[in-house]
Amino acid sequence: MSVTSPLVAGIVAAAQQGQHHSFGLINPAVYKLAGSTALHDALPLTRHSPSLFRGTFCDAQTCGTELLTAFDDQSFAMFGYTGQVTLKGYDNMTGVGTPAGQHFITALRHLEK
Repeated sequence: MSVTSPLVAGIVAAAQQGQHHSFGLINPAVYKLAGSTALHDALPLTRHSPSLFRGTFCDAQTCGTELLTAFDDQSFAMFGYTGQVTLKGYDNMTGVGTPAGQHFITALRHLEK
């Protein structure tokens, strides 16, 4: 379980308020919204991405040794590669994307059953 599970559950609960029907299993609805403004498609990091988004450094006093952790490693050749990557469309980090706040809530409420 990740920290995002309860956050998404909270957004879905906010969307559910005042509705006359239950959304039920949310997965089919999320896939219907794929590619729309309701979901943010996280794209791979590039050399043009802000350095803050590309990794983090931990000093020896805090971590016992100096560590540099890179985010979104896109190459099997990279040391520490985990296979967790972002891609355009579906990927194994965010699936079809992350909820885009009020756009997600509005779109979820307007989906036909």
